[in-house]
Amino acid sequence: MVVLLFIATVATCILVDYILRGRRAEERSAAPELRTVPVPVPVHAQTGATVRVPEGYYFHPGHTWMAIENSGSVRVGMDDFAQRLAGDFEQLDPPEVGRTVRQGSSIWTLTRNGRKVSMISPVDGVVDEVNPAVLRNHENVHTDPYNEGWIVRIKVAELGRNMRNLLHGPVVQRWIEDAVVGIQNRFNANLGTVMADGGILADDLGALLNDDEWAAICREQFMSETNS
Repeated sequence: MVVLLFIATVATCILVDYILRGRRAEERSAAPELRTVPVPVPVHAQTGATVRVPEGYYFHPGHTWMAIENSGSVRVGMDDFAQRLAGDFEQLDPPEVGRTVRQGSSIWTLTRNGRKVSMISPVDGVVDEVNPAVLRNHENVHTDPYNEGWIVRIKVAELGRNMRNLLHGPVVQRWIEDAVVGIQNRFNANLGTVMADGGILADDLGALLNDDEWAAICREQFMSETNS
């Protein structure tokens, strides 16, 4: 009887191990191929009323981006569309180094004329570094949002799973174009204030919006509520 029980236990362990190995194999095959992005990555494309869009980046619908580094960590920042909406913000409050962040949750806060808005993390992970140059001078976020204007570096444990929830490749161009059209449609009666000459999205849209308009934009584009 003892021998039979031993044999049954061993067989059960083998079966459980076989099932777990099969599941891990399925997860590996389902995960998207990770593409290492050199640092820095030049902006190759412009779209959506000259909003800059780089190749090889992954975007959260809340207008933050992620770029994979050779180290396995990722750089994170706000995209060109977001920096145009936010405009000349006075303060950027980043997460603390060592803080755990979650994909879809707040990662940093911008303050502009007493208005505060939080932006969304594109990944799960632990904050490894905050860009000191951006803390000293926000100008890099406006002039070079995808390279020198990165905001935090994050160590990500399950990058493949996070990537499945992000926008990448040709779909990014259409997404940005739709975002610009959405701005145009919302303020159709005042296009002269939200669009510069030639149909280019204004560089400092936030300065042209009242509190209600700004709150609406943050909900729709940044997926975030504002605080005064």
